[in-house]
Amino acid sequence: MIIIDVVALPLRAEQQHQRWQAWVGDELICTSRTPFFAAARKLLEHGTVPDEDITMRHKGSDRLCLSSTVGAAAKLTVTEDERVGPRQGKYQPYPSD
Repeated sequence: MIIIDVVALPLRAEQQHQRWQAWVGDELICTSRTPFFAAARKLLEHGTVPDEDITMRHKGSDRLCLSSTVGAAAKLTVTEDERVGPRQGKYQPYPSD
């Protein structure tokens, strides 16, 4: 089982949304507004099998806040708009230029 520790980064004035660091042990996996889902995609890129269990907790806490498999989490992200608050949705990569 892969356990991701999430750490809050300081919010800078020019940023609209807070970003988080996702760590597995002593290795920084990614920095993202959606660290659980982004870390799952990075882990897949580095050869983790999709059926591997993945959980997330905040640094310093033993309480798990999210759990899934790497493959399932990699397919998701968080979306929201002016009418509907945050919710899970299908991940769509940005088109490359």
